[in-house]
Amino acid sequence: SSGINAESQSVLWEFFDNPQSSVAAQAWAWMDIGFIFISVASMFVETTPPIPELSETDPRVRDALKYCEVVTVLYFTIDLLLRGLACPSFCNYIKSPLTWVDTFAVSPFYVELFFPDNSDQFAGLRVLRVARVMRVLKLIRRSKKLMTIATVMKNCVSELFLLIVIWTMGVIVFAMLMYTFEERTNIQIESVFDAMWWAVVTMSTVSLT
Repeated sequence: SSGINAESQSVLWEFFDNPQSSVAAQAWAWMDIGFIFISVASMFVETTPPIPELSETDPRVRDALKYCEVVTVLYFTIDLLLRGLACPSFCNYIKSPLTWVDTFAVSPFYVELFFPDNSDQFAGLRVLRVARVMRVLKLIRRSKKLMTIATVMKNCVSELFLLIVIWTMGVIVFAMLMYTFEERTNIQIESVFDAMWWAVVTMSTVSLT
């Protein structure tokens, strides 16, 4: 690519990746946060009675929810594509966990666009709508503290895995002890699996009531 294109690409990537680079970049970052909250709020509203019933009978309510979804997904898609065009390394971009978060956040809309709910053959694809909750994870990109936490977790995968292994060992040991001593006296523990659930709750919280 030419020097001008490379320079423009660098400026564009700085615009998307560093909100402090300019006033316009800050405005885009705040607009991104706004669309995230609007999208999440829309998901909550459409499940709050009597909105589900109204969306079935009132075209205005149904259209309002649909337009909100279309506008937010369109914005997220444009942001995703522009980041892909501006990124210094496309391979690193597509391997980034945040890129996958952005992709999964908009994928349910396009899946339902090509496989509508009124088709019995693809009705099971409705479960993909739960992936829309991934949009709230887009806030990680806009928070340096959240990015720091994500980086620490990435660098401590082996330590976290060791913690999970130790925790699992504790669950198994205490579950077997509980089952052995409480099998005949505690009607809530009829199998080792019941005892494992007790161990999980007890070790994960302060007590079991």
